[in-house]
Parts: sequence; structure tokens; C-alpha cells
Amino acid sequence: MTGRSSLAPEACNCSAPDTGNMEVFLKHGTKSQQSTYLKPLLKGEIRSAFLMTEPDIASSDARNLQTKLTKIVESNGRVKYILNGKKWWSTGAMDPRVSC
Repeated sequence: MTGRSSLAPEACNCSAPDTGNMEVFLKHGTKSQQSTYLKPLLKGEIRSAFLMTEPDIASSDARNLQTKLTKIVESNGRVKYILNGKKWWSTGAMDPRVSC
């Protein structure tokens, strides 16, 4: 029912993609990820953005995505991820509580 209102999802903190991300962090996140992301999401202090559509692919089928995520393990053991690609459309990215 809240999805039928323009105000209710924000007021009840049940907007997508935030709710899905909250569930992922709760079930699969490390304590550090839960502290950094889950708690602020639950409090409404930060928001999520969702980016899927790519300009050269007319499809929302995730099997067609061309963006690549590369995991790099540095010599000191620190892990970094590089996300490389071009997105055409996003949800939530203009909210000032979304940071990249």
C-alpha cells in the first residue's frame, strides 16, 4: 500500500532499493559493513542508488550487463574493487544522502 503514495515510502523508510540493501547487509554483511551502511540506512541518514541500464544494451536483463567489477588484492592484503562501466539511468542518485 505504501508504494501507491509518493510520500509513504520515504516517511516509512521502505523505499527501494534501500529495503533490499538493508536485507542484504543484515543477512550477509560483515559487522563493519552493518555499522557503516546498515545502521545509517535504517535511520534514513543515507540512501541507496540503483544503476542498471547501459546505453549500448536495450535490456534490463542482468545477463546483458557490460559493466565489470574487478577485485584487486594489494601486497599488504587490502582488498579494493574497481567498477568500470557506463550507466544510462539510475534511481535515487540525485538524493543528497547518496554518496559514491
